[in-house]
Amino acid sequence: MRPFFEPWHPIVKHVAITLQRLPAIFNDFTTAHLSDFYYHPFFTAKPIARAVLLVNQLEPDLIVLTGDFVTVPLLHSSERSSLHIKTQAEPCSALLAGLLIALAVLYAAARRRYKGPKWSHHEAAMRESNI
Repeated sequence: MRPFFEPWHPIVKHVAITLQRLPAIFNDFTTAHLSDFYYHPFFTAKPIARAVLLVNQLEPDLIVLTGDFVTVPLLHSSERSSLHIKTQAEPCSALLAGLLIALAVLYAAARRRYKGPKWSHHEAAMRESNI
């Protein structure tokens, strides 16, 4: 049941990290981390929009986006996967473009599983959305 519940109900966890050698300027520095969106227009667009609103309410100094942003169907051909990524990456990026940036938004897609030129669509969509 958990995989079906979590995307619809993002959770905020406050974690205090103490590093003795970190300069004092980073006291009270806040980071928001969003991961593994697996964008789908019917199933995850609303939860992603909710997560963006939630993060904006937190007013973090830094926003980190990691993991899988879109889902690639397992049995699609390379050409079909490339088209799928393009059609999913653009609306996902448009939702994430709603993040209010204090200092920076960093993103790293999970390319380890999906290699090749088809991912250029994903990266282009993120760039076009200023992420």
